[in-house]
Amino acid sequence: MGGLDNGNEARKLFSLHAFEKEEPLDGYAEVFEKVMQYAQGLPLALTVLGSSLKDQTVLQWEGALDQYKQIPDEKIQSVLQVSYDGLTVNEKNMFLDIACFFKGELSADVMKIFESCNFYPKVGISRLIDKCLITVGFHIGMHDLLQDMGREIVQKESKEPGARSRLWSYEDICHVLVENTELVIFKMYEGRIKEIISGQFKNLTKMKFSNCKFLTEILDLSSCSNLEELVIAWCENLVEVHDSVGLLDKLVGLQLYGCPNVKRFPRRLKLRSLRYLKLLDCSKLEDFSQIKCKMELLRSIDLCGTQIKEWASSNIGYLTPTLRSLSLEPSIHLSQNQKEFCLSDYPIRLIAKVEWNSHFKRCFTGIEHLLLTGGGINLAHLLIGIPHMRDLKSLSLQNPTNLAIDEIYSSIGYFTGLEKLQLRARPIFNNSYLDGFSFYCSSTLQELDLSRSVIVELPPSMKSFVKLRILTLFSCNKLQEILHLPPNIQELDAHDCFSLERCPEVSTKFTFYTCDLRELRWIDLNRCKKLDANIGSQVPDPSFVEEHI
Repeated sequence: MGGLDNGNEARKLFSLHAFEKEEPLDGYAEVFEKVMQYAQGLPLALTVLGSSLKDQTVLQWEGALDQYKQIPDEKIQSVLQVSYDGLTVNEKNMFLDIACFFKGELSADVMKIFESCNFYPKVGISRLIDKCLITVGFHIGMHDLLQDMGREIVQKESKEPGARSRLWSYEDICHVLVENTELVIFKMYEGRIKEIISGQFKNLTKMKFSNCKFLTEILDLSSCSNLEELVIAWCENLVEVHDSVGLLDKLVGLQLYGCPNVKRFPRRLKLRSLRYLKLLDCSKLEDFSQIKCKMELLRSIDLCGTQIKEWASSNIGYLTPTLRSLSLEPSIHLSQNQKEFCLSDYPIRLIAKVEWNSHFKRCFTGIEHLLLTGGGINLAHLLIGIPHMRDLKSLSLQNPTNLAIDEIYSSIGYFTGLEKLQLRARPIFNNSYLDGFSFYCSSTLQELDLSRSVIVELPPSMKSFVKLRILTLFSCNKLQEILHLPPNIQELDAHDCFSLERCPEVSTKFTFYTCDLRELRWIDLNRCKKLDANIGSQVPDPSFVEEHI
């Protein structure tokens, strides 16, 4: 459905249908150029418009063009919509979003937004390009007629603007905000709004504001009694979130991320329905709320990138065994008060001493995923002191200290159900650690990430990890050889291992297209220059996928 590159071809095609000759009639030159601009070389548009305007006067042409700009021609729309109807749900959503909001926007920004919506744009955008529905360069492009079609599809959803999935016209937005009709979902990207004021939107269930650089406050939302999701993303000048947000009884998701100037967050949280709380990269946020009710549905807390230093011990009693994911980040501004329980380098510390056998243990009961950055001995005490850590499936330690890793190793026997282990940027690594992990986790561990560690070689005990499918070793600068691999390994990532010289299984695979690792499907050995030289010239590319193995 691409346009005609040659302007003469477009003029000829239209003239043949409008005038039954290759050139326009005298007196039609000015309006003819307007039609050319409107059709933008699209053959379908040129054909339909030429046929419909045949034998019409110049004034009739002018009137028809004005009408097309307001109400697209039905014949053109019906043909164009055939391509749209063949799209998946995610592809349709991306097409309509581009038609309504993102035409002409930076491609990278649009891709980021679609990824955050779980639209899988790397696949979907390619499909839209293949169907000639969009063009992608530095900016996202779309033919005017295709944009008209997309917006017409949205407008046909309902006569009432508030019941439509998308609003883009100033008049419709004002109508919905003033008349307060049937608005259920409200999203704004790069809007010029300064304050979020709810009005009386009792039917509103979702609000999302992204890249609204003029937004400074979220005011009283108490009238939004049915609000289930509030997302504020990359609003760089947002400073305050009103206390009423902490009292929305039906709120399921509360997310603030990339808002570096937020300083005031609700002082109290009474959110019985909350399932996930994300305060990510809000670098000026120092105070966390007091929890005032049982969070029986809360599954995820992410406080990475904040400056929160204190967490009232009363909060612990309101966290329940449903918590599955806890993400914290180190802070350099902690006081080391030995009379208070402290997660060492972590910004969360409990005000007043907490008994290990009371609320604190219970808040981690049944936790499955834990990501922590930095860490000293109290991290290990946390893990060792909670017997229900046997439910832990995923443990990620970013930049752990030597002391922390030693304590974790001594407690590895508690993690009998561990499926994913990540120990990145470890300053010292002893193969005995892997031997210990293999003894307790060999029958459960599926993913192991030792990237940026100083490991020199993999021990023979690696072969005992019978369920390990993914092994990640990138940027292990001291790694010299990979002699032992799990028997059912599927993916191996060892790129940027500059000292790597030997990997016999890979050499065999390259040379004879066979080896004992029958499940091996993907290997990345990019920039392992010493290994390249040893494998030999028969290797076309150190990064290859299933079809090359």
